[in-house]
Amino acid sequence: MFKLVYLPNVATLRLDPEKCIGCGMCRVVCPHAAFGRKEKSRKP
Repeated sequence: MFKLVYLPNVATLRLDPEKCIGCGMCRVVCPHAAFGRKEKSRKP
C-alpha cells in the first residue's frame, strides 16, 4: 500500500455550486476522480 502525499505548488480544484453549469469538465480534469455529477434540479 502506498501513502498519499499532497504536492506543494499544485492547483487544488474546488466546486462552487453557484457557478456550476453541469458541464462535467471538473470530472475530466481531475486525475483522482474526486468529482461526481447528479442531475441538477431546475430552479423555479
